[in-house]
Amino acid sequence: MERVGRFRFKCKRDSVQHLYQITDVHLLSMACAQNKFEEYIYKIKNDPAAIVIGTGDYIEGIAYNDIRFSPSEVPVKVRVCDLADYGKYSFDMVYDLLKPIASKIVALGFGNHEYVLLDRTKSPHLWKDLVARLGCKDLQYTGMLDLIFNNGHRDHNFRVAAHHGAGWAQKPGGVAIRLEDFMSGIDSDIFLMGHLHKQMYQRLEVVGCDPSMTKIISTHRLGVVGGSFLRTYTEGVSTYAEKRGYKPTPLGNPCITIQPETRQLGVQW
Repeated sequence: MERVGRFRFKCKRDSVQHLYQITDVHLLSMACAQNKFEEYIYKIKNDPAAIVIGTGDYIEGIAYNDIRFSPSEVPVKVRVCDLADYGKYSFDMVYDLLKPIASKIVALGFGNHEYVLLDRTKSPHLWKDLVARLGCKDLQYTGMLDLIFNNGHRDHNFRVAAHHGAGWAQKPGGVAIRLEDFMSGIDSDIFLMGHLHKQMYQRLEVVGCDPSMTKIISTHRLGVVGGSFLRTYTEGVSTYAEKRGYKPTPLGNPCITIQPETRQLGVQW
């Protein structure tokens, strides 16, 4: 787990801040809805209240020497020479798409698809180069950071725990248990998780006392499973999701709304 750091933002007293999660895009898969992802990036670019955290699997990352490689699942635009240095080609594509919102990205983490590609191609520098070029922090597979909003009078701190995710849960109950386990083991206000390609969120209320023991208080926590831009079924291609009989899932990543003054948290898809 990484201690990513603290990030300060100025805001108005009644403002609503927007925390966008980017996760499980799976660029360079024939099943990737890249046009929808580009629309999401455009939305972030034009949102003055946007803050971005990434939780991995931006790329499909299955190179030609990978046992899982299937030529039919590679986009036509990918040339043979691109396959020769597939890692660099993949990360350059991520950079090109995220560059317009680089100033809004506070941290990026990697997922299992990046990890496997970097490991098998012996090129861990590609990840470090991506983070450096975008000018953001590296939260690795799991990280914690603070978002601090100041309205001119006081600070409002929100701790964020971000984790790519793990497991094969497909039923809503299984996904909910995964998210609940994540939320119950880490002390944070906002929890971001990916990997499962589901759109889901949970609220958790924690009752306690203020530091001076003068009153009972309730702390609000919000956990989100961030969805995906990978289609389960695509005409002309039999993806691994189709072969395993997964259910179709809605496409898209979430925007978490934060009201610093009232500490109210919400989710928009």
